[in-house]
Amino acid sequence: MNRKSILLGSLVVVSLVSGVLFLSNEGEANAPSPIPADIQPIVDKMIDSVDNYKFVTAVVQVDSENGADSTTSFSAKLEPRVKVKSEYIDKRGQSIQQFQNNGKTLTVDLKQKTFSAIPISRGMEQGWKDRPRHRFTYLEDGKFRAQPRMSPFHVGLGAESMLFPQDFALGVMHRSADLQISSHEAMLGRDATVIEGTPNEVHLDSYGDHFKIWVDTETGILLKSEFSNDGQVFETQTMTKLELDNPVSDAKFDFPSVKEYKNATP
Repeated sequence: MNRKSILLGSLVVVSLVSGVLFLSNEGEANAPSPIPADIQPIVDKMIDSVDNYKFVTAVVQVDSENGADSTTSFSAKLEPRVKVKSEYIDKRGQSIQQFQNNGKTLTVDLKQKTFSAIPISRGMEQGWKDRPRHRFTYLEDGKFRAQPRMSPFHVGLGAESMLFPQDFALGVMHRSADLQISSHEAMLGRDATVIEGTPNEVHLDSYGDHFKIWVDTETGILLKSEFSNDGQVFETQTMTKLELDNPVSDAKFDFPSVKEYKNATP
């Protein structure tokens, strides 16, 4: 599986992978590595980035060597109940909308004229407010178990993985070699800490042999990511818009009518 299909390219895998693919691995090969002291504060913000905003509006552009370029727009309100609207368009003509509102999610495929509606339990909807006391638990046999924080976003078409980059921080950075801060840059009017590293063998197929990420120093939001093999970049994700705590009308999150669409709910 390539990296694109993990985070932004695959609409199905994105909704299932959070907290599973990266974080359920156990054993010596997957064991977390120490984070350098100067990077640890950034990682701490990444794993709890959702505590730093109540409203968010963002646009994410993906450029990939395999031609799976796409744009995803994302808006969310986190209190008192999480509400989300996300829209995905790619160069192949695929167009998807997703909504999260009042304990339900709705996914609408505008090209295939289908929809799926799935309820969210109260525990799943509100569980994101609880921070795990420890993100890693070490077992008596020397293995470890990851305990990720629950995400408030049950939809997002991949953009949510940049707004709440816990999986990357815990699953990839904690298993990477040569982590270092290479610079600070301005992005979208914000200070970005630029971090580079070498994924370990668990993630080579997905992330190549080198990654470079731009993390918002204040909030831990992932503003840009770049993945390469042998010095050749094969995919870039760039946040082209980010607005924090600008109120978003509740009407934006209203479910559209799907009476003309086929129900594809599993």
